[in-house]
Amino acid sequence: MAKPLHQLSPRHHQAVALRIAGKSPQSIAESLGVERRTVYLWFSDPLLKDEVQRRCRDVANLISERLADHTLSALDRLG
Repeated sequence: MAKPLHQLSPRHHQAVALRIAGKSPQSIAESLGVERRTVYLWFSDPLLKDEVQRRCRDVANLISERLADHTLSALDRLG
């Protein structure tokens, strides 16, 4: 079992970005030059899981804001 992470490395951040972009663990491993097992171990760590959740929330919030802006703009044009 791997030691728990205390901070994320640049490679961890790259792995998170690739996962958010929809890449598979195998694809992430190939992109970063690590074993697929390593990617699975990284994503089982609570620190990395929290980062994925945080970034997903950020993306969801951005989508909501843009959707609201476009909706208001469309309503203004209709009115």
